[in-house]
Amino acid sequence: ETLAMLAYMIRHNMQHAAEIDKMAAQLDEKNMPDAAEQIRRSVSEKQKGNMYLNLAFSLYRQHLLERGELDI
Repeated sequence: ETLAMLAYMIRHNMQHAAEIDKMAAQLDEKNMPDAAEQIRRSVSEKQKGNMYLNLAFSLYRQHLLERGELDI
């Protein structure tokens, strides 16, 4: 089901963003702030993408509810 896959991908992306952010901290500890900043930018973009997935999830869920195809 599309709704379940969207929910899974949102959680999956959140977990990866947290893991990637840890790499930035490791690079900071190794005195590599420029590389760490690039990683943080990638995390920000991933979070932005997740925002769009969340919106799609909400819109699709509302559509299914309105059509009576989804029970709460």
